[in-house]
Amino acid sequence: MYRFVFPVNQPGLGDRFVMTSNILSTINHHRDKHCVVDIFLKTHPPNTLQEQYLNFIDFYDVIDFFHFERPQEKITTNVIDEEPPPYPPLHRRTPRKRKNITGNVVCHNYNMRLDEYMRSNYSLYNHGKYWPITYDKTVKKKLITFMFYVKDNPNRQFEHKFITTEEEKEFNKLKNYYHFVRLEDINYKRNVELLSQSHLFIASEGMWTHLSRAMNVDTIAYTKDEDFIYEFNNQGHFASGNFDEFLIKLKEKCTALPLSFH
Repeated sequence: MYRFVFPVNQPGLGDRFVMTSNILSTINHHRDKHCVVDIFLKTHPPNTLQEQYLNFIDFYDVIDFFHFERPQEKITTNVIDEEPPPYPPLHRRTPRKRKNITGNVVCHNYNMRLDEYMRSNYSLYNHGKYWPITYDKTVKKKLITFMFYVKDNPNRQFEHKFITTEEEKEFNKLKNYYHFVRLEDINYKRNVELLSQSHLFIASEGMWTHLSRAMNVDTIAYTKDEDFIYEFNNQGHFASGNFDEFLIKLKEKCTALPLSFH
């Protein structure tokens, strides 16, 4: 039997997306094993943003919410109305220096005890190999979509992904030349639809840059985190923490698009 742990409401939505992808990839690799996912309903501290709260008690609900393809293998969900316990560190597994999960890593590190979960995680970050997303792959690509996190003095934990209001003004000037469509804040299903129609996605690093790459959308990301910059560029996308450089790459990409995008 293979047992995984999953905090349904911690850490951030992007981190939970990554964990779900890794769990599904691991289950697919061990089709002969009975797989159980322990879902923990409570978190500490209870700081999940309301729009990121998932009121689920079945792992299949999590899979469907993220629009991941359902695996053929049966998954048993074990609901635990508690916080994840402080699992002891696995000394035989030396975590690599780069952080894959930016929030609470307790459950992620516990799952990393499984060789295939670890391999799936490395493949995701080194090569952008996510578990497949369910969406209409025949729809016409006609959009340039975007989603920035904007704040002049963000929390230090997340400051690497925020642009300033002045930088946002510089981006807005490009709207005189190109038509950009903003993703929605809390409508996940709608964002899958918008990205399915996107030729290019530009955004702050986070949940939506995970989804765009999982959907094979050319992605330009803003982040000051050197590890994430390496990750994006190594996968064939682009990332930079210099906003001027970010805009230069954006202009290059937009100029190369058909005139219908202008």
